[in-house]
Amino acid sequence: DTESEQAASQTQPVGAKGMAGDPGEGVHQSGETENALNKYLAKVRDTKKYNKQYPHRAKMRRQQGTVKVSFVINASGRAEQVEITESSGSRILDRATKELVSRLRFDAPPKELDSSSVPVHVIAPVDYDLSNS
Repeated sequence: DTESEQAASQTQPVGAKGMAGDPGEGVHQSGETENALNKYLAKVRDTKKYNKQYPHRAKMRRQQGTVKVSFVINASGRAEQVEITESSGSRILDRATKELVSRLRFDAPPKELDSSSVPVHVIAPVDYDLSNS
């Protein structure tokens, strides 16, 4: 499975100086915080993957694709501000993804994350592939 998660930093500088792709100074969190965040995002990915179900109507119509979803996990582990940022091309898959993320209860963000990292912003792909279902 080619799923990957990424946390959207709240402190991304606009027009930071540096090479292309260099986020600029002050954006990187301490190694401990970053490690805790990566472990947490792996749990988020596993929770999402374990609970994902291929919608029957989409299967019958042979619809597949990847839905990119953006959401915020609050201190109690609930997803808020759930938005589809990139459609799969199937309204059924897009709607199923939004409903999935909205109803899931994730682990609460770990205490190691500093207050600037909570709530945790997540941008995640959700793959629907008929050959894997």
